[in-house]
Amino acid sequence: MSSADIYDGSAPLENAGHERFAQEYLIDLCGGRAYERAGYKSRGHVADSAAYRLLTNVDIKKRIAFLKEERRTRLGIDADRVLEEMAVIAYQNLDHYRIYEDGNVALAEDAPDSAIRALSSIKRKITMYQRGDTEVKEVNVDIKTWSKDRQLENLAKHLGLLGPRGTKDDPVHEHRVTEIRIITDGLVPTDGDAGSAGQ
Repeated sequence: MSSADIYDGSAPLENAGHERFAQEYLIDLCGGRAYERAGYKSRGHVADSAAYRLLTNVDIKKRIAFLKEERRTRLGIDADRVLEEMAVIAYQNLDHYRIYEDGNVALAEDAPDSAIRALSSIKRKITMYQRGDTEVKEVNVDIKTWSKDRQLENLAKHLGLLGPRGTKDDPVHEHRVTEIRIITDGLVPTDGDAGSAGQ
């Protein structure tokens, strides 16, 4: 590699620190953190400033661009796929989910198959205890979905409905649904409908 104008980014950078920085930058696209992970000693604002300077380096910019494109191709990521996933989250509705008395969560009959991808987590807690002569089973189900607000904002930006300035990042916005069922006769149905909750 003799000069920046003929380097296309496909080969590792000759400077080992620069190559490590480029690789680390792809993890979270945060220059300051990439600078620290690459082994440089500076921290905080100093690392941010140093990372900014590295990101203006022509060879590093080409290397990062090449690595991004290589990863995009490898994962089969394109704009349509990204927008589709954003729409899945943006148009989620808690009516898409049914909570059964045994604590299992399933899609409602009229819910799209993709709705399951809008869930960030499902937690189920089962507590057994005695009430008189009856063994009681208490089921708590906690559903969390990814943020609708964030993805609606992203879609609006893509469609030109918002300016360049957005709202504060909110990577996980929690929608919680808790259903408690107490079976007083000791029999726990496995297919009863515990209903659904709207937003």
